[in-house]
Parts: sequence; C-alpha cells; structure tokens
Amino acid sequence: KDSKNLAARITIHQRFSTNGLNWQQWVLDQLPLTTGMRILEVGCGPGMFWRDNAGRFPKDIQRVIGDLSFGMVQEAKAGIGGNTFINVNAESIPLASNTFDIVIANHMLYHLPHLAQGLNEIARVLKSHGLLCAATNGTGHLKEMFDLAHEFDPRFEEVRRNFNLTSGFNLGNATELLRKGFAKVEIKPFENALWVTESQ
Repeated sequence: KDSKNLAARITIHQRFSTNGLNWQQWVLDQLPLTTGMRILEVGCGPGMFWRDNAGRFPKDIQRVIGDLSFGMVQEAKAGIGGNTFINVNAESIPLASNTFDIVIANHMLYHLPHLAQGLNEIARVLKSHGLLCAATNGTGHLKEMFDLAHEFDPRFEEVRRNFNLTSGFNLGNATELLRKGFAKVEIKPFENALWVTESQ
C-alpha cells in the first residue's frame, strides 16, 4: 500500500551502512547522462533516486517514473512533483518501443514473477543503444541477520527458508541472466556492509 516497510529498511541502511557514500548519488554517478535524455524508472518506490539527486541532472532530462504499487507512485509524486508518474508492471510496460535512453530498475527485478518477460519488456522500450541500470544484492544478503534470529528462536528457520529475496536476480547470477537479452553487461560493485550498533 505504501513505503512504510521499505522506509524502515532504507533507514537501517542509512544509519548503519559502513560505506559513507550516498548510494542513490553513487548510482547516478555511474550513468552516462547527457542533456535531453529520456529515462524510465520501474520500481521507483517512494522516489529516493530522484529525491537524493535533486539538482544533479543535466538540463532537459525527460523522465517517466513508475512502480507496481500505486501507493509508492503517490508517495514518489508527492515528494518529487511533476506529472510523469505511472502505475506500471515491469512485465508489461504500456509505453512505446525504442523510447528510452536509460531504464533504471534498482533493487526490484528479483521481485518479478517472470523475470525474463520483464527483461524483454525493458529491452523493448530501450533505444537500440540504450542502457539498463539494474541494482541488486549479493548472494549472502542478510544471511547474518537470519542466522542471528535463528539462534534466538529456531522457529525462524522456516522464515529463513522462505525468505530468499534475491535468489531470482543477484550479483551471482545477474550477468548470466542479462546476457540473454543485452549485448554488454558490466558489474559495478558498491562495497558495503551493515554494522548495527543498537540492539533495539
């Protein structure tokens, strides 16, 4: 419905990440942006990429910002402003082919029930020399947290088994999956860890 759960996770990373860089700004720094580009973001959440990078884009960037969650779209629109927001399923993007210079799909491809279909849709709306920016996590993401919780309550084992969030798309399999539809794949690692110093 809204970004409440996502905001809680974002807050933990903002407070306890060992890498002092702003992650959203680091992502923008990796993109070869030029004036007049058309950018689509799928899975925008509450719009943190655009909020954290306000004032850092070249002039005349044309953007379309969307999420499967209508609540997320509403929050993004309220926080960013403008009228380029859509409620969108990345597996069926209701936009013209060969339209965008860049598609951003950060920390969301592992949510897709049909990843190949979503990647095909992204490739379709990209221009012939377009770029997909797709962030994901490492294969051991949150392992220590689940191990710790299991020590306190063995019943947590079932939750740990069922919660393999990034198994469908992670740093271990991303290159192989993306090469099926994209001519060139490059991994740019953002080294980070959580060092949580407050038990509460």
